Amino acid sequence: MRGRDAPLLAQFPGQLEPAVDWLAGGLERLPVPVVQSVYRRAGWADAITARQLPRVRSDRLAEWVVRQYPRRRYPVVFIGSSNGGLTHLAAALGAPWLPQTLLLAVRHGGLDPDDPEADMRAMVPAGRALAQANPDLALHHMHDPVQDRLMIARMTYFRVSWPTTTVGDRHVFQFGRLAASPNTSSVKADCGSRGSCASRARTGTSGSRPRPTASARRRNGASRSR
Repeated sequence: MRGRDAPLLAQFPGQLEPAVDWLAGGLERLPVPVVQSVYRRAGWADAITARQLPRVRSDRLAEWVVRQYPRRRYPVVFIGSSNGGLTHLAAALGAPWLPQTLLLAVRHGGLDPDDPEADMRAMVPAGRALAQANPDLALHHMHDPVQDRLMIARMTYFRVSWPTTTVGDRHVFQFGRLAASPNTSSVKADCGSRGSCASRARTGTSGSRPRPTASARRRNGASRSR
């Protein structure tokens, strides 16, 4: 986009790959608990503190994104969520790709990845402060104990986005990812102004279907009899 080569990318296969393989091989020989501890600490070090969240401003985030591209006129601009194929297309067209969603990693003192309610309640004040300071942002508090298990033991994932149309709550808690795993339930919670998070389970855990209520069984029996 700036008209300059990226020699590091070209040199990676030939010159850097042996060094990376040696480093990765050395890490793999370490005990598993040590590797997991290094991974958790690396993620924690890259995150911000909950006290810093009220100082986050959506206009500064947007300015940072736009500043990655040279200041000039463009024939077209791409705006949306991450998409590998379309980013290559945008680069080929010389067009900026402006992400609609950004990730904020927030530190906490340490929580059990298998206790999503504890994570949800512990981070409600921080999430509310971020949402109140940025009324144009929607906040998704992500908790995925399958794919992000090591990371969420020491930090929380806040995904903020600029919705084109805001309908309903701007601060929600999402357990797992869409189609992330058949063995985890997807739960969203409304973290409203009163601080209570009313969770709504969407599927049963361990891949099992939720048991129907008595009224549902009566309705199903009535429909079958007809």
